[in-house]
Amino acid sequence: MQNPIFKNKEIEIKEITGLDLVNIIVKQNYIEQDDIDDLQVDFSDKSFDEAYTILISSNIVTSDLVGQAMSEFYSLNLFDLKSFPPSTDLVKKINYDIANKYKIVPFAESKMEIFVATSNPDEKLISIIKEIFPDKEVKLGYSLPNSIEDSFLLYKNNFSDRISEIVSKGEQVVPDIVKEIFEDALA
Repeated sequence: MQNPIFKNKEIEIKEITGLDLVNIIVKQNYIEQDDIDDLQVDFSDKSFDEAYTILISSNIVTSDLVGQAMSEFYSLNLFDLKSFPPSTDLVKKINYDIANKYKIVPFAESKMEIFVATSNPDEKLISIIKEIFPDKEVKLGYSLPNSIEDSFLLYKNNFSDRISEIVSKGEQVVPDIVKEIFEDALA
């Protein structure tokens, strides 16, 4: 399904920093400030992913609790893409470029509603999604950034199709095949 040309050309998606993550988890009462202080880490220069990794590996919080804290902060339901992965067909209803730009993944769909997970909630996302699904009510939910990124793997063709495509092009066959092998192994 091809996406329409968007009337809402741009919305600015604010990147959540590592310090934002820590402050949100503390504010939502999932951890105490003392727990953060005990780590002796300056989160002001950390990305979300770096802070997330530090918090999880330090056993201060679990991934589920981080997701819950973030969803509560945004007053959204938590859409657990790892436990309840969406179908490839559903994910592909939103063009990859749009999904990646706005960090959105369709989670579930009914006749009347479309449930879309995002790691960067913004009210303006609803109007963008509404342009893709004009006859459905949009329900936005939160999902962790790594879950959103993992869902983007559903946009890739299967491995054998990608190799066949490389061979049919006939350019840089070996390097491109090796690249695909590594990307597939690391996915």
